Amino acid sequence: MTEKEMLQRILHDIMVLKKLFQDSISTDKTIDIGKDILNTEECAELTGLKKSTLYRLTHERKIPFFKPNGNRV
Repeated sequence: MTEKEMLQRILHDIMVLKKLFQDSISTDKTIDIGKDILNTEECAELTGLKKSTLYRLTHERKIPFFKPNGNRV
């Protein structure tokens, strides 16, 4: 494989990855990551953790959390 062919192959692969990335972004729910506080669902989607894992981590005080009015996390 020549250098030119290798570069063309790399460019093609990058274009495929770009398309996959753009498709992924357009189908996902958008989360405003600039927010100071996320709800449990947003945090789970952003981190990829299950909500039960997030609740366990808050119970163990391993991650910061907030309970408005002393109610739900």
